Amino acid sequence: MTRRVLLLAITALALVTVSGCIGGGGQAPPPIDEGAIKAAIGEVIDGFEDAVEAYDVDGMLACLSGAGFKLTLQEGGQSYTKDFAKLEGELRADEENQLNWRKPADQGGWGYALDLVLGTQTFSNITATGAIVTQTHEVYESSSKLGIDRLKTDNGTITWHFAKISGEWKATAMTITFESVQMEGAIARVQAAETRGFGFGVGAPKLGR
Repeated sequence: MTRRVLLLAITALALVTVSGCIGGGGQAPPPIDEGAIKAAIGEVIDGFEDAVEAYDVDGMLACLSGAGFKLTLQEGGQSYTKDFAKLEGELRADEENQLNWRKPADQGGWGYALDLVLGTQTFSNITATGAIVTQTHEVYESSSKLGIDRLKTDNGTITWHFAKISGEWKATAMTITFESVQMEGAIARVQAAETRGFGFGVGAPKLGR
């Protein structure tokens, strides 16, 4: 084989190899693993549910994207929007009272408990870096001091907008809709205009109104 023929053969081989690397053989990108995405987001939502019940402020905020996050509360045809800074400020301002309410009556508390029940998660617009989740929510409250056993005080729906940020799933927006709940006796709902934080629960002192 002459030197020229050898050089042509090497050049042709190199071109074939490079073409294969660049073009990827025309193969489509791997499919999205929707199951893994749903499981990962589900864990984030479960953590949020636990944090709300315990009034763990850091836990509630951990699933949010921070600056740019928007919370919308809807009730009775009215809508209220909060940014991350306002939401965090309200949650931290109420933290001492909320934790004190949860103490047993013999420790100066209300023996208060909040049970947030989140329904089945319905996913839409799933991509490798984003998803929308819609689910129902119900809130049950009780107070041993007031003799109130697991009273349903709220229900409605939550719509989450998730994005994968720096490898973690975070909520960039939430819309929480509250529906009318018929409650017993003199117990009254907190109106949307008075709702603080995420709006879950009327708080032990208001349960006796």
